[in-house]
Amino acid sequence: MVVTGQPNGMPRDVDTHSQGSCETSREEPSLKPDIGFISPSRVEHEAPEYSQTSQDTRAWLASFGDLKPDTDVSWRFRIEEKDYPEEEPRSMLPLLTTWLRLWFGKSLKEPQYRADLLWLLQYTADYIDLGHCTLHHDEVLELCLALLHTCKNARQHSHIEGCLLVFLSITQVHAFPRESLGQVLGTLSTAIVLLERPLSRITECVKILATGDLRNETTAAIYSQLLTVNNNEALQEPDTSKYITPARGAVRHLVTLLEVDVDEKPVLDMTELLQVLKEASKANILRLATEILNLLTKCLLSERVKELSASEKLITLLLAVYDTCEEANIVPEALDHSQSKNKLPKDDQAKRELRYKRDHEKSSRHFRDALGSLLPLMPHSSAKASWEVLKPGVENLSTAGTAGLVDYVNSRRGCLPGNVEEWHEDLLLLLDKIVIKDSDRAHAQSEEERQHAELSSGASTLEQVDQRVAQRIEILDLCALALRELAQKSDEPIERLPPGKTAHELGMNALQKLLAIFTTGQNSEVLRAFLDKLVSLADAMASSGNRPYSLMIVQTLQDKIVAYAPNDNTAEATYFAGTEALRAIFLQSLDSQSDLANHAYQALLKIANCKECRSRRCRLAAMSLLLRIRCNTSGLVYIDRSAESAYIASAVCKTDESLSSMFADSDTESEETSRKLRYIHQRQLWMYPREETAFDSWEIPENVIVRVEGSSYETSDRDLDMSDWLWVVATNLQEDKDWDTFSYIIVHFGTQLVNSKLFESSLDEMASLRGYLSGRVREPAKMFEPPQDIGLAKVDVALCFYHILMRMIPYYKLQPPNPNMPDSGRKGIDLVRAFRSGIDLLYEGTARSCIHALSICCFETPEAIGSEYPAIVDVMARNITRSHILVHILEFLAQVARLPQLHRYFMESEIEKIFVICTTAISARRSETAACNSGTTDSKRSSSHANAHTRRTGGLQTPYRAAMLKEKGLTQYSCALAYHTLIFWFLAIPISQRHKHINAIIRRLTWEDKSGHETVDQQTIVLIDLMQRTAFSDLPETKRDESFDGDEYERTSYVDGNAVVTLEIHQANGRTQITKRQPAGTTHAVFEPQIQQLPQHHDRAFSEELDRRGYSDRVTPSHTLLNMIGSAVPFALSEQPLKLNPNESYVDRAIRTLDRKSTVDSHKIAITLLRDGQTEESEYLANMSGSTSFDGFLDTIGTRMSLKPPCAFVPFGLAYDIDGTETVAWRDRINEIVFEVTTMMPTVEGDPYQTRKKSQVGNCLVLIVFNQSNRPWKWDNFKSQATLVQIVITPANRVSKHESSDDFEHEYFQVEVLTKEEYQNTSAAAEVKVVSKATLAPFVRILALNANIFAECARNESTGDAEFPSSWRYRLQEIVQLRERTQQRVHDNEETLAKRYDFSRWT
Repeated sequence: MVVTGQPNGMPRDVDTHSQGSCETSREEPSLKPDIGFISPSRVEHEAPEYSQTSQDTRAWLASFGDLKPDTDVSWRFRIEEKDYPEEEPRSMLPLLTTWLRLWFGKSLKEPQYRADLLWLLQYTADYIDLGHCTLHHDEVLELCLALLHTCKNARQHSHIEGCLLVFLSITQVHAFPRESLGQVLGTLSTAIVLLERPLSRITECVKILATGDLRNETTAAIYSQLLTVNNNEALQEPDTSKYITPARGAVRHLVTLLEVDVDEKPVLDMTELLQVLKEASKANILRLATEILNLLTKCLLSERVKELSASEKLITLLLAVYDTCEEANIVPEALDHSQSKNKLPKDDQAKRELRYKRDHEKSSRHFRDALGSLLPLMPHSSAKASWEVLKPGVENLSTAGTAGLVDYVNSRRGCLPGNVEEWHEDLLLLLDKIVIKDSDRAHAQSEEERQHAELSSGASTLEQVDQRVAQRIEILDLCALALRELAQKSDEPIERLPPGKTAHELGMNALQKLLAIFTTGQNSEVLRAFLDKLVSLADAMASSGNRPYSLMIVQTLQDKIVAYAPNDNTAEATYFAGTEALRAIFLQSLDSQSDLANHAYQALLKIANCKECRSRRCRLAAMSLLLRIRCNTSGLVYIDRSAESAYIASAVCKTDESLSSMFADSDTESEETSRKLRYIHQRQLWMYPREETAFDSWEIPENVIVRVEGSSYETSDRDLDMSDWLWVVATNLQEDKDWDTFSYIIVHFGTQLVNSKLFESSLDEMASLRGYLSGRVREPAKMFEPPQDIGLAKVDVALCFYHILMRMIPYYKLQPPNPNMPDSGRKGIDLVRAFRSGIDLLYEGTARSCIHALSICCFETPEAIGSEYPAIVDVMARNITRSHILVHILEFLAQVARLPQLHRYFMESEIEKIFVICTTAISARRSETAACNSGTTDSKRSSSHANAHTRRTGGLQTPYRAAMLKEKGLTQYSCALAYHTLIFWFLAIPISQRHKHINAIIRRLTWEDKSGHETVDQQTIVLIDLMQRTAFSDLPETKRDESFDGDEYERTSYVDGNAVVTLEIHQANGRTQITKRQPAGTTHAVFEPQIQQLPQHHDRAFSEELDRRGYSDRVTPSHTLLNMIGSAVPFALSEQPLKLNPNESYVDRAIRTLDRKSTVDSHKIAITLLRDGQTEESEYLANMSGSTSFDGFLDTIGTRMSLKPPCAFVPFGLAYDIDGTETVAWRDRINEIVFEVTTMMPTVEGDPYQTRKKSQVGNCLVLIVFNQSNRPWKWDNFKSQATLVQIVITPANRVSKHESSDDFEHEYFQVEVLTKEEYQNTSAAAEVKVVSKATLAPFVRILALNANIFAECARNESTGDAEFPSSWRYRLQEIVQLRERTQQRVHDNEETLAKRYDFSRWT
């Protein structure tokens, strides 16, 4: 107790002594006051009577003054031995002892004395500490006895604490009385058990006694107290606590003295200590056994552990003590002195016994932990004995104890093969107890381990948990190692195994035990490590020929995952990790173990099946791999990391962007919208591409040996059967009710179908699946109903179905003849009907995809298109007013018009519908243009359409579908397509029937201008011009007769309507070459009069006179012109032909321009080739030769034509030799395409950028990329401001490494059209299409032609021109300009009948 000094003569305040710390400063001041001493006789003489109050006594003691700092003791009481007579009392200690007895007795009856007693005990301790080195032995003994009496009978712990303070002062200052040593130690033993605060005083007191002159007596007394409990008579007494409690305290004293040394020698001899403990533990007292276990634990954790671990005898004694302590029972004992006479209620007794048991179990666990950590340091026999002790409760060990066991078991691995069974039993015990049954102990034990941190001197709880995880992983490592070693021994008998038992059987049992970990709810890190071990173990076992091991791993994982019934996310995470392990097994075995890969493949199929597995996450994990399986041209499997399904994922709002934009224009509050978005995001099990990024971490081997079953190479039973996968897909599409898993298949399956080689041997299953999808899309009532809260509808599912069906079109050609298949399936009619239904109003938003699909069917299934064409045209005619699909309908009709092989399927009535569609489209586009120019819109129509849409879809639309419904394309492009379609279909009609349609076509193309006058477009004029030229003739183009170049021929040109007619006539015989330059073409014809000889009776005088005069000219060009025009018919002055003056320069210039301008629309389109690994311009532009597939493509897309002048085509700047010697060109009656092929142009050495090639190719509006690089093509891979469209051709099947990509001839290709960002992509290949080799060139040619027309329209619209800039229109404009200029020179305002009959005006 710390007491501050008070003024001399004043009593101290009692309250200040009853509160505060009992710790007293032992330090004396450096300078002592120079005062006189007070003799003991004087003190005794002047002391107050015992009858006076304690306050008087305290006031009297304080009156001496000169107090020692922080005490109530006066410096005057410090005396030296020489300063007092021998006969006088040596100290005032007897007086204090007397007061102590007196005040203690009064404190039991009078509460006011309790504080005074505590003050007196503090005063006595301070007095002894003052330094009275001459305290008499008897005085000290008497004081000790008084203190013992007080401790024994005290009712307050504070009084006991005060006595302990005095005891500590005695041991520090004076030689302790030997006579009271045993009793004092007994008191200290009891106090250390019962008290909580003064433990440091007790332990310091015991240490001083054990290291002083009485050290032997002290240890003997402690041992004696401990062994007292072996006295059976003592345990029969009612109050057993007076024996058990001191014994427990004695054990705690031994804990204190365990590491105490004297002269570098331990106070406690370890052998003697353990022997005493062994005897004491035989008392079978639970609480005492608990204390002994704590002491044993301290032994193992102290510095004396080396002594223990080195001695087999000590370890044996230690284990014997432990075994005895584990057999201890609960002996009734009072909690303290106050309870010794009162029996506790039964409930309280039961609770106390339960607490005793828990304390004992805790101490036992701590001992076992310490023993386990010591295990690797012990001799073999001791370690083995300790291991046997630890086995029963091995699952309860801490991280440190477990670490020791793992190290010990690991060190025993060297005993193979002699003790293999024993070692495996120990290993499996660790696996079973620590890893399996103790799966959640790291979290449950965290609080206990934190409490035990001081005892174990270990790391923090978090570190301990991490250590436990690491230990479990280490055990898994050992198990995997053991299994591998057993597998290597195969069926060889092993020493010390039961008869008939082999290493294989032992290994299979061990593996079965190991696999039990999977469903025990492991820590995620342990589970991941466990599954990693299984993956590597399966691969290693399969590689070493131990197939049963690897198959057991796969089978067990499959069975457990399939049997899982979803109940909580935590458990599902375990099975999801197991599915990932199966994926890893499949991937790792691709390059070495086809059998294992096939087994894992079958397991994943079962998990992916919605009828087999109920875990959505597991099914998604399995499907994520199965949907990425691909194969190359040799059938070897590879995994495509990128699914390339972003555009179709957005159709069902499975991308973040599409889902967010669903509510971008919502009328709701932003906070509500954000909350709904968060809710919807939480419900999504997968999103694109977040789900795709996980596949970047897959370790996929390069040298794969696993194949898929195929028809073009020899297969085995180990090859992957993709038919099974198709059956799973079909099952899920029919039976799956979960949107997340259902949507995953319909988004990703179409991309997998591009790899046609993959399903080469699964065509029957493919046909069956195709039949199901074709029928389902035609029955909207049976279509899967997606979640409607984000705006999804059945139409969005139908979009995905059509996407899949579109990828199935090429498989029609692969399908072998099957007489059991209906005609509709055998001929592809089921596909065509499905796509046709998607154009109609069954779904709002599928028309575009279905029209594009029908475009592919025109090439791949022409018979089906032909048989269904009446219905297709009828559907398109009904939907022509839907502006968002108009351009796609026109592209389809234009494409079919350019495919003469399909024309035989059409009837005249169907062609009439096409004419109506085209003319209606032209009128609609013209009206839209007029509305835009006038600043008005047809709001009523738009509103009606919007309302209809709302009724069909229920309000919200996905961004993908909304974008399609808003898409109208370029007005000029739509009109150009319509005119092209009219032209082609007019030419498709037999000559005998063409004239019947002219009136209807022209009537529908006339329109009224703003002033109400009927008029036509320039494109209509050139269309009429073409019909004039072709209505009654299918003759090919004509050429000029070069024999008319002589001087004997007279040349005269006329402008007749929208034609320039040049007549070259022989002046003698009238033989005339007529050249008629029209907008739609130039016609060369020879007019030759068949001159009849004059009859004999004809008068020859006139002719003879002419001959005599020398007139050889008998005919002029005007004669031929008059013969071509009606006789004696009056012509309005504006309609009369105009004779051109050959001496005018503009006339000659106009005629030469018309001759130079092509009579067809000419287009230049670039083609380039990318070889394996090429992505940079400098790489692929340098290619000088093509691959087999590329050369075949060039041979079928056009004709190789020489560039040597004169060229039969427009060369577009290609110069002979400079740009090569030849190129590829193609032409029909309307269009001409010149392909600028980079491989046909010379490569300039020293020019890494190939500037000449780039300048030619870079100026093309359309670029065709033949991509054999095995890398995805991106728009920026070719940089050009002029290029607006890129058509990318990629082989559908990757070439294997064993084959040359240049020499391999591909059978199927995927085609995709890319456009510049600012333009809409309306192409039929805006989404990737797959076509066969036979149809690749014509399909791409039509795509390129349409793309170039589109690009020209886009470029022309930016100039403000309202009509398509065709070659015919340019020729028309040139003729009109020539006529107008000539009319200005012969202008005559007065028109009379005579002038109308006067043909001399224009001849």
